[in-house]
Amino acid sequence: MKSKIVLQIVLSIFLSCSIAYAEGVLDTEIPDLEIKNESLSRAIDILSIISNVDVVICLEEVSDSEGKNKTFDLSLTKTTLKTVLDRVVEILPNYRWELDDETQIINIYPKNNAPMDWIIPSFTVKNKTFKELMFSDEKNADLWRFYKDKGMNLYMNCFWGVIRDKSLINLNVRNTSARKVLNKVWSQLGKKASWIVDRQGKYWTLYFIPRVRFPP
Repeated sequence: MKSKIVLQIVLSIFLSCSIAYAEGVLDTEIPDLEIKNESLSRAIDILSIISNVDVVICLEEVSDSEGKNKTFDLSLTKTTLKTVLDRVVEILPNYRWELDDETQIINIYPKNNAPMDWIIPSFTVKNKTFKELMFSDEKNADLWRFYKDKGMNLYMNCFWGVIRDKSLINLNVRNTSARKVLNKVWSQLGKKASWIVDRQGKYWTLYFIPRVRFPP
């Protein structure tokens, strides 16, 4: 009984800290923000540059017919990240945003038919690099096979930095969305990049935007 009480206390403290940290991410102060005639992907670039380096925003774009290339204006002064995100989805109502409580990554994705809404039923891996997970030959790429089976492509030229990253990734997921699995991978890379999924021709393509300079 005593051990059970101690475990409950530890879990309560952990959950309280997680909630506080999540609120802290959304409370990130944003100085004067001026976005004029920019697409959502470009606006995220701007926001990532002026916000804290620990804030990672990943995007799944809507299709062309739903306004993928729509541009917008947004002007805010001394605000918070949450306020900016709320305003963005007001302006672009085909999108929603959410904070991944586990990884603290912010996802912006379509309200309908988001490309990463499908589920990975089961996947476990220990001590594999990003290259081994995503860029081994097609028969042996541990994680990418799930995404490839959904008709997705990797935009190879955008991955030079993470291919060279030697961080060892560990995953143990069950019935987890493809979105959250990618978040888990990215969080173990030290949040050096934001991932984006958009439609290149008839295929959904995954690529990334570096957020800090990679070592030579």
